[in-house]
Amino acid sequence: MPITKKYPIIRGCVPKKLLVYASKYTHEFEDSHSFGWKYDTEPSHDWSTLIANKNAELQRLTAIYKCP
Repeated sequence: MPITKKYPIIRGCVPKKLLVYASKYTHEFEDSHSFGWKYDTEPSHDWSTLIANKNAELQRLTAIYKCP
């Protein structure tokens, strides 16, 4: 596949999927209580960590596929 076809995937589809996956965890935490999971504190979310990890994954993929 030419780089031109990979580039939009890495810049559009992949980041979107990572953010969608991250958004589903809040419901998983809520549902886990009925399966016996207990937490000392309520789970919290840190946007800066999510965005930093998303960017790191995009850099890794860009290097693999040598996207411009």
